[in-house]
Amino acid sequence: MQSALTFIGLNDANSNSTAREETRQEQQQQRPSTENTYASQSISNTSTSPLSDIHTETKDRSTFAACLLVMDDNAILPEFLAYHFLRLPLKRLIVAVDPRSETSPLEILNRYSSKNLMNISIWNDEDFMPPNHEEIREEIDQRKREKGDPVKDPLVNLHRDRQNYFISQCFSTLQREGAQWVIHIDTDEYILPNYYAKPPYKLDMNSLPKNETDVPPTIYDMIQSVKHIDEHLSSPCIALPRVRIGTRESARQKVELGMPPELKGSVNATNLQTFRWRWRNRFNAGFKSNGQAKAMVDLSRLSKGSLTGSVSGHNPHRPVKKECLVRNMYLDVRNSTFLVHHYASTWEQWSARKRDARQTTENNGRTREAWEKLRLLSFRQTDHIRPWLQDFVNVYGAGLAAELLKGSGELPFTVNSSSDV
Repeated sequence: MQSALTFIGLNDANSNSTAREETRQEQQQQRPSTENTYASQSISNTSTSPLSDIHTETKDRSTFAACLLVMDDNAILPEFLAYHFLRLPLKRLIVAVDPRSETSPLEILNRYSSKNLMNISIWNDEDFMPPNHEEIREEIDQRKREKGDPVKDPLVNLHRDRQNYFISQCFSTLQREGAQWVIHIDTDEYILPNYYAKPPYKLDMNSLPKNETDVPPTIYDMIQSVKHIDEHLSSPCIALPRVRIGTRESARQKVELGMPPELKGSVNATNLQTFRWRWRNRFNAGFKSNGQAKAMVDLSRLSKGSLTGSVSGHNPHRPVKKECLVRNMYLDVRNSTFLVHHYASTWEQWSARKRDARQTTENNGRTREAWEKLRLLSFRQTDHIRPWLQDFVNVYGAGLAAELLKGSGELPFTVNSSSDV
């Protein structure tokens, strides 16, 4: 079985509009349908795999799949992938690149596909957005106007519609492939055991069943250990409360604590989110400060009709609304076995998304003022996440760790240095 970096439905730049429309209609009926070369990028040492091979690999029920939307995330993408490759473990990935991006993640993704570490597909908007999405959005906005409700900025609406349609189509594709657990989180978010949980939700890592390999217990292993605790943990949708990690700096010796000596000279701890940023927000700070929960979903247990294909049936916080119940998405963080660290990055990384549709929105605006406020979210130090890198080196070696983490924290282009982007 060869892992592959496949390009689904990426049309040749010279194709006429009729051909594109025919291709789009075929894709709406069955995804994925084609494997074409990305016209503006070249990928070395990759091969395409037949659909049956992809299905066979995804049916490994001890691994995770993910649906990932990216936009100029190259500075933080290497660490995100390496961490979740080890900890979930993430072995199947569908990536949608925002059409407004100024950079490409292909070289980073190829590090995994070329070594058969991960099965990766790249989609563009035509692979998951319905041809009439503009008309659908206008109908929704018109109903809001008639009710006197506010209508959001068109770019913000497009961004959110893309998220919702992508979740729907990506989850549907992975379900057909035979995937079980799947996540949809952002590249600045990391899933880990909840060190703030109370019994019986807090995991005793020493009591978890040992793997036949040297790999430490994964999130998948942990799910098996807690799924009988209550109705929520046994459901197809497990909520993941988030906690903000602030931008307060730490002394260098604390940042480098736990950094594998084998990586000295090849990986800089200050370039890694999980090492540099150590100050977390209060767990009880509320959703306005920490944000709404995310979720992981067991596609193998979804009830019929859960994946609606509509813009209203899915969102990043309740990826499958029929299964991700509202009451679970707002549960007490102490009653959650898992949580998500949500990092902010340096100002340069934070502001690198110069074309982010949410640039000026109140809660997500990537202004200097918004970034400075994150410094205040520094209630207590936490180093619970950092052992992952030594575990990675122990299992896969320092050479692979250094290669996969290459470029972490580095920006490929110059960002605006003004107070607002």
